[in-house]
This record gives sequence, structure tokens and C-alpha cells, in this order.
Amino acid sequence: MKYKYINKKILITGGNGFLGKKIYQKLKEKKYKKIFVFKKKEFDLTSLSQTKTLFRTIKPDIVINLAAVVGGINFSRKFPKKIFFDNMRIQLNTIQCCAKSNILKLINIGSACIYSDKNIPPFNEKDYNNKKMHDSVLFYGFSKLTQIVASKAIEKNKKFNSINLLPANLYGASDKFDADYSHVIPAMIKKFSLSKKKGLKHVEFYGSGNTIREFLHVNDCAEAIIKSMEMYNSSDPLNIGTGEGVKIKTLANTIAKIVNFRGKIIWNKKIEDGAKIKVLDIKKMKKNLKWKPEINLENGIKEMIYLLKMKRNFF
Repeated sequence: MKYKYINKKILITGGNGFLGKKIYQKLKEKKYKKIFVFKKKEFDLTSLSQTKTLFRTIKPDIVINLAAVVGGINFSRKFPKKIFFDNMRIQLNTIQCCAKSNILKLINIGSACIYSDKNIPPFNEKDYNNKKMHDSVLFYGFSKLTQIVASKAIEKNKKFNSINLLPANLYGASDKFDADYSHVIPAMIKKFSLSKKKGLKHVEFYGSGNTIREFLHVNDCAEAIIKSMEMYNSSDPLNIGTGEGVKIKTLANTIAKIVNFRGKIIWNKKIEDGAKIKVLDIKKMKKNLKWKPEINLENGIKEMIYLLKMKRNFF
């Protein structure tokens, strides 16, 4: 594959995060020459003036727009105000500066959470805004929907090359591990780890366990983002995923088996479930990128837990 942007300045917002670090690593492996990341204390994207300073300093050609305030479903429930206002500021400031800087291309990393679970799965890109998204993700999801709307609004006034990618739920060994606020896979692993260390005979998870989710390994997502940057040229959304869903109860049982947890799994049904199902239609992805993910879920989790045992105080 020839990389037309290999000598261009690529700015990754959120480049020190879970997915950002993996994209940076893969770009380096593929011999991209000029990749820029920064820390929040250097440039705070919730501030328009600091965002403008960032763009004047770097003068990027390509922007991979990853920066976000994000966590699992409990994080979203506890901090709705912060999630909504910080993420809206980040998106509007970043996209406005991209438009004013006349960059070559903006790659918005959205989220499959913008799809309503009232749609018929697998979710097709044409349905991204036809029904209300689930209340549990509304404050975060609205900022991701804003990426698409803002890109298209700019296109009405000037030539603006942007793409909007909608990845499934990500997982990988370098994610944040918190029993209460992380995404579902790292939260489960953390809870199993704590239960084993304390010698507990049970572990409790929130909800019924009957919701269905799709998971994508962070390595595969990073690869898809780079392919999309080089190959896809439309602001119309593009799903990035495996197209395969798994019930959360099944996921918990799979992780329990891998970590050899033999206690009881309790489902706290007093805590409301999120959206009932989220599985993506990936036909458009396969057609446009000539690619599909390589890592299946069980193998990805096994590798993830092996790395955690090697590098961290798990199990």
C-alpha cells in the first residue's frame, strides 16, 4: 500500500490515550515521518485559545481527532455535566481550527454509541441519526454526533476533506482498569482480579447481563483508522468493527474461564442496563478499506490477560 500522507504532518489529539498510543506506534512502524502528540497540560482543547495556539505551533496537514473525556457506563452516569460540556468544547474547538487552518484531511473518531438500539441490527451507517440514542450514552454520544454534523456544516461553505469513523467498543491490555468506571472488559478483568486476591467466592456486575455488544481489539482499530485516512474520502460515517455481537453474560463467563475464577457471578439487576444491542454492519468498511479485523474476541482477551499478568499486578 502506498502512503500518500507519509511525509505530511499528522497531529493526533488524544495521542497519549489508549487508542492514540496505538495509532502513533503503528504510524511509526509504517514509516510515517512527522507525527505529533501533546499533553493536556501543554494544550487544553477545552480552551479555544489554547487549541488555536496548538494549530499555530504544529501547523498540521492531517488531524486524527481522538481527544475525549470518556469512561464506562458508570462514569457516564456519575459525570454527565463534565462529559457533555468538555467533549462539546473539544470537538467544536478542534474542528473549527481544522477548518480555519485549511488542513488536508480531518479524521474524526466517533463512536457506535450514537446508534439507537431501536434500530434493527446490524446497524447501517444510513441510520446513524434516525432515532434517539440511548439515555445512558446521550451526553457523550451527542459530542460524537456533533463531529459529523460540524464536518458537514463546514462542507456547505468551503472545500473540507473530513471522514467520520464509528468504531465498536475497544479493548486491549493498555486500557484503563477500574472496577467501577472503566469500559466493560477492563472493568470485568479488574473485578475478577480483585475477587481472586481477596479470596471472594463471588463477583458482582451491574445490570442483567443480557445486553449484546460488539468488541474490537485496539490493534485492529488503529490499523483501520490508518487505512481509512489513506483510502476513505467522504464525511458520510463509516463503521469500524467485527460485525459480531456477544451477550455480556457470555463475555463474563469467557473471562472467568480464562482467569480461572471459579466463584459465582452475580448480576445486580437494580442497576439499569444500557442499550439492549449494538452490533455494526461492516459491509461498507470491507468494500472501502479492502480489510477486516484479524483478532477474534476470545484470543484477544487471552492475549490481553497474558500481558497484564506479565506487566501489572493482576491475578
